[in-house]
Amino acid sequence: MSYEAVCFFVFFVFPSPKGHLPHPIPHILNPESQTTKPPVPTPPVTKKLKSHLGMPYIITEPCIGVKDKSCMTVCPVDCIYEGDDMLYIHPDECIDCGLCEPECPVTAIFVDTDVPPNWKSYIEKNRIEGHRLSENK
Repeated sequence: MSYEAVCFFVFFVFPSPKGHLPHPIPHILNPESQTTKPPVPTPPVTKKLKSHLGMPYIITEPCIGVKDKSCMTVCPVDCIYEGDDMLYIHPDECIDCGLCEPECPVTAIFVDTDVPPNWKSYIEKNRIEGHRLSENK
């Protein structure tokens, strides 16, 4: 017979006449005396892991020659870099907040899954140039 079964039998089949338990409450009935394991921490998303998840936002062809930079001013993490002909988003630094998208005057910024088919090559171009430009910073 298990410890829990014995405690149940003793406490509920033979209670004391005054309603007091015959001996101290065992750990199964007293949650305060239970020792709990600390919660296992969730590992943070690392840059390496995040880069495998895709690129949140992409700057595409309409930015070429414009470089308005209003998207750079609203970016809270400064993940947008200026290249020779256009701006680029660094894939590991972008936190996917979406503040840059409505600021673009030429509608050049898209979520990676919404990039028009004729501009899909800009996904890889942002990845390569974003890394290169951040290293030269």
